[in-house]
Amino acid sequence: MKSFLAVLGLMLLASHPSRAVDVPSAERERIEVSVRKNLSVLPNWQVRLTTAQPALIDGLYRGTIEFRQGETLRYQNIFISKDFNDYIIGNYFNAREDTDKTRMEKMRLEGAPFLGAANAKVTV
Repeated sequence: MKSFLAVLGLMLLASHPSRAVDVPSAERERIEVSVRKNLSVLPNWQVRLTTAQPALIDGLYRGTIEFRQGETLRYQNIFISKDFNDYIIGNYFNAREDTDKTRMEKMRLEGAPFLGAANAKVTV
């Protein structure tokens, strides 16, 4: 388990394009039942492991868990050990990265509609 957590600590990228992994049905069902129990998912919600593919970090697969109730769908990332015994649900974040700065760098505001003068004073 310590080596599994150490590998997660080294993750810089969640996954890369790759072919799907065939998760054996017994392992898939065991993971789905475990997710339902560990997250206390209500019985009227369906839980399904929809995808799995190799992650960039050796020893892990990256997949998606689907939560469905009627027309309502929710998706969550899951990282699964290659022996299908351990998993972590959620996203990987790098504490050294300034996510606000990264988001701002991705924004392209040229030509975007706005109201008021470009040099207007802003008060919060």
